[in-house]
Parts: sequence; structure tokens; C-alpha cells
Amino acid sequence: MGKRKVRVKKPFPEERKKILKESMRGGWGKPVFVESDDERENLPGASARKILKDLEQPSESSDSDREEETVATGYRLWHSGQLLESVNKSCVCRVCGGVVVLVESKQKRQGWACQMRWICTVCGGIPEEGWTSTSRKTGRFFEVNRASVLGMRAIGEGHTSAAKLSGYLSMPPPICSHSWLEHTQALGDKSRELASESMMAAAIRVKKLLHGSDVDINEVVDCGITIDGSWQTRSNSKHGFVAAISVDTGEVLDVHYMCTTCRTCDSFNSKPHTAAEEIEFHLTHFAQCPQNHDGSAQAMEAEGVSVLYNRSLELYNLRYNPFVGDGDSSAFRRVQREQPYGPEVALVKEECVGHVQKRMGSRLRRLVTSTKGMKLSDGKGLQGTGRLTMARIDSMQTFYGLAIRRNLQNLEGMVRETRAIPMHYSEEADHSLCPQGESSWCKWQVDKACGTDTYRMVEKPLPPAVIEAIQPIMDDLSDPVLLQGCLRGLTQNQNESFHSTVWNMVPKDQFQSSNAVTLGLYLAVLYFNDGLCKSNTELFQSVGIEMSESSRKCFKKLDCVRINRCAKDTSSAQKEKRRSRKRQKLQQVDAFRKVEGETYNSGEFHQGSRNAPKCKTCNKPRKGHKKGSCQK
Repeated sequence: MGKRKVRVKKPFPEERKKILKESMRGGWGKPVFVESDDERENLPGASARKILKDLEQPSESSDSDREEETVATGYRLWHSGQLLESVNKSCVCRVCGGVVVLVESKQKRQGWACQMRWICTVCGGIPEEGWTSTSRKTGRFFEVNRASVLGMRAIGEGHTSAAKLSGYLSMPPPICSHSWLEHTQALGDKSRELASESMMAAAIRVKKLLHGSDVDINEVVDCGITIDGSWQTRSNSKHGFVAAISVDTGEVLDVHYMCTTCRTCDSFNSKPHTAAEEIEFHLTHFAQCPQNHDGSAQAMEAEGVSVLYNRSLELYNLRYNPFVGDGDSSAFRRVQREQPYGPEVALVKEECVGHVQKRMGSRLRRLVTSTKGMKLSDGKGLQGTGRLTMARIDSMQTFYGLAIRRNLQNLEGMVRETRAIPMHYSEEADHSLCPQGESSWCKWQVDKACGTDTYRMVEKPLPPAVIEAIQPIMDDLSDPVLLQGCLRGLTQNQNESFHSTVWNMVPKDQFQSSNAVTLGLYLAVLYFNDGLCKSNTELFQSVGIEMSESSRKCFKKLDCVRINRCAKDTSSAQKEKRRSRKRQKLQQVDAFRKVEGETYNSGEFHQGSRNAPKCKTCNKPRKGHKKGSCQK
């Protein structure tokens, strides 16, 4: 067999690097008006702006990637029998020349770190003992055990999953659960320190971006943030957090973790104790108690936002203004009432365009559900063929979002185009309010601007009774007071992305301790702001884990995958594919529902209900119905 071909990765294009490095366009706080699709495709993605600066320098061992053999470093999975067979072919006992065997000391094993020694089968000679992992940099523990805790948490798993993995790979079991918890707590403390440094550096970059590189870091600066909270379980959770992300750079500036329970406190309170014991317990446990929220889970977001606002000046000399939120909680009203920056500073509220757009679909779907079985003014229901279908609701929601995003800084045009949506779909079509010009989504207006004849009446337009039923919703969503907060076109997409990063490492469907949640939260801050390579290099060094070249290459590759995926997902072609798939799926669901009829509704199909099986001739319940009696 010939030599295996080594795939050489093509270098990142220099032109692309230059664009990503020099271009500061596309920030969330500065809407970009792109002239062409080519120019839009060249804009850097959010991930590229944050982590590409740490990937530009080539690795010192880039030439070694092309070598077929290198000195092995780090850890490898090997079978003890295969290793012994290989050793016996080239090594013998240095005393008698006999065959040696590999022996493990089970009493001295610590998790995945095992003590091994070679013993001669002839003379019993015992060379020096050795370990499968090093602890020279850590002192008290083996780095393979600490790295296993960190790695399992990074992929969203814990001690039980590590034990299962050991069983499948014929490896010794991991460290005990108590030691696992100690490693988790130590890693959480170190990651909190590094995350604080990362967020401080992000705050300084925001100041330099807004006021130039020579800005005084002690100067108080206003910066816009998108702020949102998240729970482990909706509306009833023991764990939650709130994150503030810069509108201009997309980096996390501050996070606050909240917990409503403490297992140590619950265990102490469940046993009888004296007043002196209670005082002693609180004095010794208060500093380590994770419970920092006494209210309900619904109040977590408002409480966390208040904490972030009240410490922004102390931490960074930043005033979070404007406030970009989704309107799902009373957080903005609370900070308005508290006035953390004094009565002379008026806080401005901006709406998340994505959440405002979703209100169109959610309110129309809620209307369909609430009016099921009711007749409109024309004697027919709201839903059905030629009425308000799921596909039609999705289309109206899309046009509502376009009306907002195509009229940034133009309130009058935004209000006009949102009010045009129901009239565009009506049987009594009126396109006078639809957006004008060749780029309009209304074909009637395109024909008017271009002098063509491509417009065709909307297939199955909405009758006046349906328009009358949905008009109150359209009036509410075209209110100038609501749309005033959408003029900058800001979204909370970066917050949703950060939430996904956190809960990928701390899955919602599993029980999680407070130590695991805090570790996942601060790891997410590091990975979100700085990428895997830079953050793990600093974290490994601080917790006593040696960073091998294999690990460094792996993290760099994952960062590059993240950048490329971001560029692909934000391309106009990929967005259109997603919209097309969604439309096709909704149309398919509508077709299925039309053929199947109502097949599921909670509590509606018990015996004697109005949805019980009925006779097709007289529409009476089949139970007790004599065959052919209705025909007579």
C-alpha cells in the first residue's frame, strides 16, 4: 500500500480576513442599509467579529500537520492487551531477559488515573511504578480527572454519563460523585473569575467602539443592551439567570444567576435543631449558600435585571440605555421605578422586532382556537378553506415583519404598510397602502412601478367577515406607540443564542445542581465571547490542565466551524430556504387537517360529548341510533 494522502486545509482567504477585521458594519445598534446581495454576503457574522481575531495567527506547528509521524502528547485510548503485545516484541526484562506483563494496582487507582507497573514473568523483577496521568502541575489531583469533569459538562453531561462511557469503552469508572462535585465547584470558581475578566474586556471594547480608542475607561458611557432572562423549566424553576448583551458588539457584558433552593439548607431544616445550632449553621453556611432568590420563578427576570442595572456603574462605568426587551416581564417598569442612574437619566425602551412579529402569529392562532365552533357574520367559521389557515397566518406574520424591517426610522411608512396587510388579502383588495416600488412584496405595486402585468388575485382571498374578525388585532399591532420602539430594528437573537449555549451544557430535561448550572453559565460566557480556543487555553492553565497541541487544534477547528456555520446560516439564500421549508410544511399540515377533520382535542371525545361518532346522514350520535331509521 502506498502512503496515505494527507489532506492539506486551504488557508482562510486573505480578502475575507481583511473584510472581517476592518469592517465594523452590521452591528445590532447601527442598522445597515445594504445596496446589493453581494455586499450583504461580505458582511462579517457575529461569531466572526468576536473570535476571528484570536484565530488569525497561524499555529507554530502548522508544518507538523503535514508530517506523518510526530511525538505523541496528551491522552490516547489504547487496549492493554494490544499495548502488551507491542511491548513484548521490542522490550524484555533488563535482569533476566524474560517476558514482562502489565499490572494495575487497583487499590491506588483514582478515577481514570491508574498506577501501572511491569513485572517479569520469569524472575519477578519490578521496575519503577508509573501513573497513566500526570499530577505534577496540579499537586493534589490528576489532571485527567479534572479534565473529564470539564469535558463532560461542556457537552452537557455529568457523573452518571461518565460512568456509562467508561463501561462502554472498557475503562475504569470515573472518580466518585463527591470528588466530582468538588471538581465542579473548583472549575466553577475559576470559570467565574475568567468570565468576569472577559466581560470587563468586552465592556472596554464597547467604550472604544462608541467613543474611539483613546476614551477614558473610567468615563461613564451610555450603551444599548439586549437583556433577557431564562429558566430551566418554564414558569416554575429552581434555576434561572439574566444576561445583558451589548447591542453594538454582541458580547455578554454581565450575567446574574438566581436559585430558589439549597439542598444543604433543606436537609438542615428537616431535622430538629436548637436555636444555637441554627445560628452556628447560618454563620458557617451563609457564604456558600446558593439560594439568592426568595420569590417565584416569574419574578426572576425583573429581579435579575434590577441587579444588573444597579451594579453597571460600579463594574464598568456603563449606563445601560436603551433597554431592548421583549415585553414579557415587568423588568423595564421596575428599573424605571428604581431609577438606578438618578432621576435626570430617562431610560429608553426599544422593542425586539422578532418578538413583536411573533405576536401577529400567536394572536391570530389564539383567535382561531377561541372561536372554534362559532359562526361569523356570514354564517361560517373563522378557519377552513378560503378562510384563516395556518399557512395564511404564517404569511401575514412574515409580511408584518417585512413591513417593520423595511421601514427603519420611518414610522409613517411602517404604520401604513402594517395596515395594508389585511386589505392585501381581502376579497375587496385595496393595494393603495402596500409598499410601493419595484422591490415591493405586493405584485400589484410592482406592476404599477414597472409597467408589467404579472399580478394575479390572491388565491382564496379572505371574505369580509374574516377581515372584520381579525381587524382588532391588526389595529393593535399597527399602533404607532408600539411601532415607535421598532424603528431601530433591534432584536434579542443574540440573547436566544446565548441561552442555547447555556442550556446545551446544562440540559433542561435533567436535574442540575447549582454548581453545575453556574459552571455551565460561566463557561457559556467564555465560549460566547472568546470562542473555544482562547477561553479553554486560559481555563486549562488556571485549573492545572496541560493544553496539548491536539486539544488546541481541535478547539481552533471548532471555532472555524462556528464562523463558517454563522456565515452560511445568515446568508440570504439559506434564509429563503428556511422560509420556503416552513411554508411548505404549514401548507401540508393544513391539507392533512382538512382531510382528517378534528382528531384530537383535550376531553372532547368522551362518550356523550359533542365530538362522539355521529351518523353521516342525520348527524346524530351513533350510540342508540337504529340503522336506516334516519333515511325513512
